[in-house]
Formats: sequence, C-alpha cells, structure tokens
Amino acid sequence: MPTHGNHASRAVTALGHNRNFKLLFSAQVISLAGSGVTTVGLALFAHQLVSGSSAAAVIGNALMLRILAFLLLSQPAGVLADRMNRKSMMIVADLVRFGLMALFPWVQTVWQVYLMIFLIDAATAFFTPTFDATIPDIVGQKHYVKALSMSRIAVDVEAVMGPMLAGLLVTWLGLNWLFWFDAATYLLTRPLNTLCSVSSGRVSEISGDMVG
Repeated sequence: MPTHGNHASRAVTALGHNRNFKLLFSAQVISLAGSGVTTVGLALFAHQLVSGSSAAAVIGNALMLRILAFLLLSQPAGVLADRMNRKSMMIVADLVRFGLMALFPWVQTVWQVYLMIFLIDAATAFFTPTFDATIPDIVGQKHYVKALSMSRIAVDVEAVMGPMLAGLLVTWLGLNWLFWFDAATYLLTRPLNTLCSVSSGRVSEISGDMVG
C-alpha cells in the first residue's frame, strides 16, 4: 500500500522534472536571498541616517508602510493576475524593484526612505499574488500542495540565512552593497521568469510539462 511518504517523494520527484517550476522556484530563491539581506540593510541604514530611538521609529514606520502597501495593492494585483499576462507582471515588478533598490544607497532623508520602501513593496504586492497564482498553473492541482510547501520552506530558510549573508556582505563590501546585491537578484530573476511558460490568467496547458 502506498504511504504518505511515498506520495510526497513522488511529488518532489515530479516537481524536480517540471521545467517551469524549477525556473520559477529558482527565481524565488534568488529573490528571497536579496530580500533577506535588505531587511538587515534597512535597519543598519536607518541607524546610519539617524540615531538612537529615532532609528527605531524609522524602522517601525517603514515596516508599517510595507504592510500598508500590501493591504492596499495585493487584492487589486490578484485580480489583475487573473486577467493579464502573469509572466509580464512578474518581470515588470522585478524591473521596478531592481531600479528602486539600486538607487536606495543615495537616499539622504527619512521621507525618501519611506517613499522608497512604499514603492518597492508596492511592486512586491503585485509580484507576490501573481507568483502564488502561477504555481497551480505550472504544477497542476495534483502537486500544488507540495509546490506551495517548498515555496514556504524557502521563505523560512531565507529568514535564517538572510542575516548571515548580510553580515558577510557588510563585512567584506560595506552597507551599500546590501541594496545593490538585492537589486542584482531582481535582475538575475528576469531571465528565469522569461523562460518560464506562464498562462495569462487561466490554467495553462503546460501544467504537466515534464522534462526528463
């Protein structure tokens, strides 16, 4: 009798042969590496820009703006993801985040920090629901739960590894490189997203595309 472990193993094997999922998952891992580094970079940047309790206030306000961007834009973005070309939406969101993150080291005032954070997370608010809506299209309902689990594991790993990577980059290259590293990850994910076959708001015919 097949066991749950056998089913899980077969699901992972199937996902490993799914070209589109491998491209999308690789892009997610690369992007998460940059996001984890920037989370640390923002705290350090705030302390560099202002000092003491003011830095804590800047970080707190920036986090509230991140939440606000998602609350305001994630739902409209989800609607657009069902009606527009998802691959194009993800590529545009990555290019916007690349440009903004590359400019972040030249921010000189607190209001500019707030503006940049809101704009970056506004782009993320469009990317995330589009990415989530794409997963069942490329893996099919049969492997959707396992694919989603792998995606969530990548997020958890990023939360642990991001600060470690940030520490190394700050030590070797300096604070500015935390933001430029994140910008580079968005640039690197573009060809991966471009190569991925993604439907335009409906279930794709390549859901079961398996490449040996």
